[in-house]
Amino acid sequence: MIRSAYSSMLEKLLLLVLLVVAVLLPKATASGDEANGDEANGTTLEALGYDHTRSGVERCLSDLVWTPEREAEFDQALMQLDAEAFATRDAATATLMRMASLPHERLSLEIKKAELTIEKRRRICQVLHYNTATRREFLLYLAASAISTEGYEGLTAVLLHAANSVPVKQRSVWDAVRTAIDRTATENDVEALRRGISLPEATARAIACEGLAAMKGAEAIPDLRPLLTDPDPRVRFHAALAFYELKSDECLSAFISLLDTTLPDDYQKHDTHIRFNSVNILKKLTGQNFGYRAGHAPEVRRPFIEQWQTWLEKEAPAAKLHFDGA
Repeated sequence: MIRSAYSSMLEKLLLLVLLVVAVLLPKATASGDEANGDEANGTTLEALGYDHTRSGVERCLSDLVWTPEREAEFDQALMQLDAEAFATRDAATATLMRMASLPHERLSLEIKKAELTIEKRRRICQVLHYNTATRREFLLYLAASAISTEGYEGLTAVLLHAANSVPVKQRSVWDAVRTAIDRTATENDVEALRRGISLPEATARAIACEGLAAMKGAEAIPDLRPLLTDPDPRVRFHAALAFYELKSDECLSAFISLLDTTLPDDYQKHDTHIRFNSVNILKKLTGQNFGYRAGHAPEVRRPFIEQWQTWLEKEAPAAKLHFDGA
């Protein structure tokens, strides 16, 4: 009798739980859809305070470039993060959150200071959590994509300066900037591309190298030759690729030097991509195959790289090169 009453109570409790789940689950699902929708809306220039008009794209690219005016704005906002007035603190936080060219390194150093107030530390954490370095790459990607889609000409110089201000680690961003220049650059942009191969940031130099080679062909060789020994392997690779496409044997030594490329882990395996493509081009170009594998560890790759270097010194001068891949 007691067991029967207990079982009945459990059944009623179970029914109640099922009823609550049935009522709340659709709401939870709807809320999730709304959240996903909001997140999707954040993937447009409009959602980030810009638009697809030419002036909107130019403003986005301009905001990515660090200037003395933005540095002054940054310094003032940083100082006001622990101001006495709540409204002032909130306004300063909002300013830092929307700064496209936010210097994350400076904020990371600031937060380590022992004398920092709790309020200021909390707000810096809030800014760094929202305005990430990846967000800058994403803005560059959106602006470059808009230039490609809308066909805005005359923005090569602005695009290169933005790429020079944003260290690009995502391959999709690199491709978007390169495609935008390929589709919209004209003869009027040649000088901007020549200046671009001397910019401090490797991404900008490599993309300018590709653009200049595509625009001027063999005429660009004197400008591009210094990039074959650029300190950054990504620049050397694109310079070597340009010389290969221009059927110049000067690409050989650059491709062989790239077989030992190593980049930090956060570059999305760019180094493996460079090594893999370099050795494949070398094999097609020379007909040689020394057993090198791009995915092997550095110490395993070393003997095979030495074989390529020996071939370059002793046999390359008399070798027949197959630029057509035959």
